Amino acid sequence: MTIAVFLVLLLAQPIYASPPAAPERSRTTETSRPKIAQKNENREATQSNPNDLSAAINELTSTIREAKAHISDQYEKEKIQIDGKALKAEEKIADQTEKLAVYTDNLAFFTRLLVVVGGLQLGLFFWQLLLMNKAAKDAGKSAAAALETAKAITLSERAYIKISHDQHGMIRTTSDADVLYSKKRTYQVQFDVRNIGKTPADLTRLDFSQFIHPSDEPLPVVPPYNDPDTIVFVIRATMYGTDAIFPSQSFIMSEEESSAIWNRTKNFYILGVAEYIDHFGIRHRAGYARRYDPHSTENNLLMVTWPGYNYDKQRQQGDGYDWDDTPSTA
Repeated sequence: MTIAVFLVLLLAQPIYASPPAAPERSRTTETSRPKIAQKNENREATQSNPNDLSAAINELTSTIREAKAHISDQYEKEKIQIDGKALKAEEKIADQTEKLAVYTDNLAFFTRLLVVVGGLQLGLFFWQLLLMNKAAKDAGKSAAAALETAKAITLSERAYIKISHDQHGMIRTTSDADVLYSKKRTYQVQFDVRNIGKTPADLTRLDFSQFIHPSDEPLPVVPPYNDPDTIVFVIRATMYGTDAIFPSQSFIMSEEESSAIWNRTKNFYILGVAEYIDHFGIRHRAGYARRYDPHSTENNLLMVTWPGYNYDKQRQQGDGYDWDDTPSTA
């Protein structure tokens, strides 16, 4: 298009060009003519070539037509190119739009699929959580059952140290002659200490003591055993099933105490304690308590029914003096 405009301007140049110059005359002659005469000459020179002007106009018109046709052709070509490019762009956009729609549909499908899979995974997680919770409860129940079974086996197989006395009870050892000359009354008890369990036991302490208490007052909550630090002789033994020992112990009371016991204003108690370690390494204490009844004709040592006096219980850490001992039966 730029080339066509340039050609039009180039062809149109003769129209606007100055007319042919007149033959050069002497400077003296030109200056001597009047200006009006000079203008007339110029007009005549211009009108002297009418054919040349018409030909130039025709040529210019033809050139303009050719330029216009060229411009029109060039415009059509460029329009066709632009339309082709636009069509290709539209086709490309349509293709990309279609691909985008397909991609969007696929993305939506996979998104829904992921939601479904996530829901399934969440459901599976909760299902596994329920199974784990149930398994934990079952395991807890199994562990508790196993523990109870182990406890039951331990209780059924462990050693049990029992303290009792022979059928005669407490026997007076003070003779009638001694009664006349002494204010003390002496008695003796033959004890029977045996393992009635199924497994061995290490007997680490066996001690007997006495105390006199008013009959109208309740017994102390904790039995007043001898202080282990004051015990001179301590019986220690390893006792297997059915093993038994028969220690004897003497007890003394004054004449006044003996009279009060006979009149039942006071009670005479015999206390026994046995500490032992069973085959499973568990430490126990067995308690023995009897009340002396001088009016009884058979067994004069009656069982004390006050809580905490006759028992067999497991000792806690630090309870007793054998925690540094290593059981020989374990």
